[in-house]
Amino acid sequence: MMEKEQEKSQKFKEKESKTESGAEYLSAYTKEKVTFVDEEEPIVSVERFSATKIGSADDFEKSLADDNFMTDKMDRNGTISLQESLMQENNLQDYKEGDLITGDIISLEKDGVLVDVSYKSEGLIPLSETGITNNKEMEEFFVPGKKLTLKIIKLESKEGFIMLSKKMADFEKGLDEIAKAYENTSPLEAKIENAVRGGLIVTIFGHKGFLPASHIIKEKNENMEALVGKKLEVVVIDFDKTRKKIIVSNKNALKQSAKKESKDNILVTLEAGMVVNGKVSSIKNFGVFVDIGGVEGLIHISELSWCRVNNPEEILKVGQDIDVFVLGVDKEGKKVSLGYKQLFPDPWVSVEETYQIGDIVSGKVSKIVSFGAFIELEKGLEGLIHLSEISEKNITKVEDELQLGDLVKIKILRIIPEEKKIGLSMKSAKNEEIQEDFKNFEQKVIPKHITIGDIVKVEEVKSVDISDEDDKLLEQVMEEAALKKSDLAINMDEVLNL
Repeated sequence: MMEKEQEKSQKFKEKESKTESGAEYLSAYTKEKVTFVDEEEPIVSVERFSATKIGSADDFEKSLADDNFMTDKMDRNGTISLQESLMQENNLQDYKEGDLITGDIISLEKDGVLVDVSYKSEGLIPLSETGITNNKEMEEFFVPGKKLTLKIIKLESKEGFIMLSKKMADFEKGLDEIAKAYENTSPLEAKIENAVRGGLIVTIFGHKGFLPASHIIKEKNENMEALVGKKLEVVVIDFDKTRKKIIVSNKNALKQSAKKESKDNILVTLEAGMVVNGKVSSIKNFGVFVDIGGVEGLIHISELSWCRVNNPEEILKVGQDIDVFVLGVDKEGKKVSLGYKQLFPDPWVSVEETYQIGDIVSGKVSKIVSFGAFIELEKGLEGLIHLSEISEKNITKVEDELQLGDLVKIKILRIIPEEKKIGLSMKSAKNEEIQEDFKNFEQKVIPKHITIGDIVKVEEVKSVDISDEDDKLLEQVMEEAALKKSDLAINMDEVLNL
């Protein structure tokens, strides 16, 4: 076996890949791993490698890379270089010039600031790229361990450092921060650089902006030049990122600050259970926002009325002054939850005193759904007519019989106060109405001794003096009786149940 392997090794020597003394060979013929302990005695390992695709690294080469034997880059379609492998093993980053990266300050040196940026070498911020010229400010700012966002100027200097700039990073980040502040009307700090005609030139995150004289709050006799070098709180009132146009206002910032202080004071005084006055500021499909002295609270749609609300605008209008009930206050999140229906009696509390099962009442169709219709019995109180209780006819669509706003008579079938449910029936109400009308008719125009057979014969009834209205009702009764003429023995009480 040993001799055969030596022959194979010699025969395919041109295909073998040799490393340093004591290194490994690869036989293209057997795909076996051949190790030479010395130049003459090869030892064949039993490890075999899968076939290698053209243009890619084989398993043996990959194993060499894992063992850190490879020093050169492999082919582009193959595996990574040794340098890249080491970077991955040590959790190092792969950067390029111009990248914005994050690093931790190591120390402040005479030539600049040393920073750990998870790279093969340490980063250096030259003093000219710190953006700070005052030594004391520099010592206060560049504290070891502090995280900074920096821009890569050069990946490797002559001294082996990755060259970084805080000034350039701040400049790039600055526009994004200004854009965000403009969108959210958040306050920013601006440094006054110099006074010009009509206002002041300021810098914010390294970018120049303009503060108009009409938007500056200053002492009565204080001139503009006296403000140079000072820092003011401002809000951005006009911004164009492309043109780098930045206009700010100190006056608006102070007003906003005063409003915030007032809002905080109101939040401190607000407690759940209070009733306060406010003005409807906006209406959304999920509820109504109410301004209560600078603090905006929300009345959720479910808290507007004791009955079902399809659209908040059915209850309240923008600009309307209302009293609201404070349900809850989140002082940290600065959110206030409000209620409106709590200021009115809950009709469900006394529903069983007002309505009884079997009552015939009137109501208005307030909402139509696939399975029936909701009927408003009174403000804040609704019941449901199921589809099967709308008509004696077999209907599949509520709209075939009812429309929004229709006034209907219904019979109360059930009342469940704890679930705020009332079951209603139109067809039962209609049947009872017919029975009641017939009963009244019977008492008025039909003598008690007349039988159903007599009604069918009609002769005796014709002699009764009745009105046109009663005459129509009599015809209806006679038609119903005719349907039952095969059972003439039934009495008048049974007729009432037809």
